[in-house]
Amino acid sequence: MNIYISEYFSEIFQKYLSAVLLFFAVFLCFSYIYMVNSLVFDAVTKQRNDREILRLTAEIGLLENAYFKKNSEINIDMARSLGFKDDFSKVHFSSENTRMTGNVSLLDNEI
Repeated sequence: MNIYISEYFSEIFQKYLSAVLLFFAVFLCFSYIYMVNSLVFDAVTKQRNDREILRLTAEIGLLENAYFKKNSEINIDMARSLGFKDDFSKVHFSSENTRMTGNVSLLDNEI
């Protein structure tokens, strides 16, 4: 009787082990396919991002070139023709003198 019980449990254990190993093999196959697929999509995305970085770098270079060209065109005569006035008599700077208009005073020495 003991022999039949051990054979019965041995058959159940073998079926259970076979099912677990089959499930594990299927899981590994699907995991492998997912990882390869993810790797390919990541490589394609990286190439697309590299092309976009190159395009944006070229665009930034063109904008910098236009900025330097415009910056070199500006001089004091052009600024005056556009309305710049170098009259500093109305400009007030910060001072501790509280009678001056447009000043910043320090009350109770906050600093």
